Amino acid sequence: MKIPLLAKNAKEPAKTPPGVADDDLPTGYMSDYSVMGVVVDAVEECVQVLEANAFAVIKDALSVEILVAGSREVGRLMTLLEEHGLQCQMADVAEEIYQG
Repeated sequence: MKIPLLAKNAKEPAKTPPGVADDDLPTGYMSDYSVMGVVVDAVEECVQVLEANAFAVIKDALSVEILVAGSREVGRLMTLLEEHGLQCQMADVAEEIYQG
């Protein structure tokens, strides 16, 4: 499972969140559509901590995603970031997507 990693104070919201293809979105507005991601204050620092602790991190020019095996790893990921003093939270990163 891939989890998007996003900066808390991004200058502009992306048209679609990292890891979500345009054709993955519903054709009409759906208020219950969501994509969970990790929102952090310091993306690069989080990537360094995750990579140093054997998390697979996928980076490209526009996005960062964390590859996790399941919900237990998500909990471990959040705990790890918090233990390193990094601000993080799970959040719906699809809030800013216009659908329709």
